[in-house]
Amino acid sequence: MQEILRAAGRRHEFLLVHDPRQLRKLAQRAASLAQAHAGAVVVAGGDGTINAVAEATLPTGRPFGIVPQGTFNYSSRARGIPLDTVAATRALLDAELTRSHPSCWYSRATSRSARGAASSKPRRAS
Repeated sequence: MQEILRAAGRRHEFLLVHDPRQLRKLAQRAASLAQAHAGAVVVAGGDGTINAVAEATLPTGRPFGIVPQGTFNYSSRARGIPLDTVAATRALLDAELTRSHPSCWYSRATSRSARGAASSKPRRAS
């Protein structure tokens, strides 16, 4: 992921969860950073991790992207996000933002890829 984002010239910071008890705190930090820098939150994880980070991101209204890393990946499958890490990361570079909830944008990274999720100035779908 880092190599792909760096090669695309995208500023990013990884917040790694070493202890599952820290997930909510790190999710809040990611959401705060995205809000402070007019950025996006991209989560790599399974459905539980995705839900926890989405919950923290939702109130900020910042774009939210997903790189599936779980066993079932229901959230990703439902949105047509590639299950391969490299493909999902590349997809984030050109994705259009669509609303999944009245106050939250997420990157729809299907066969198109998520510039919106990884960029500081997200594009909104028309």
